[in-house]
Amino acid sequence: MKLLTKLLCLHKWNVHNKVERKWIATKLVKNTENWYKPMLTEVPVNEITEVFICEHCGKIEIIKY
Repeated sequence: MKLLTKLLCLHKWNVHNKVERKWIATKLVKNTENWYKPMLTEVPVNEITEVFICEHCGKIEIIKY
């Protein structure tokens, strides 16, 4: 019965945790991969991870963007 309730739940999501990370990544410049000394570029990266928990059934959903 609990499994059926969990599968048919309409999910009322609550945000449990939200983490934002920022860093600078080093990437190769396109078409320089095979060079003796390939060119590098620094690219800022921003990643957000959110954890949602359903109030009714307790299902956990993790979203990264």
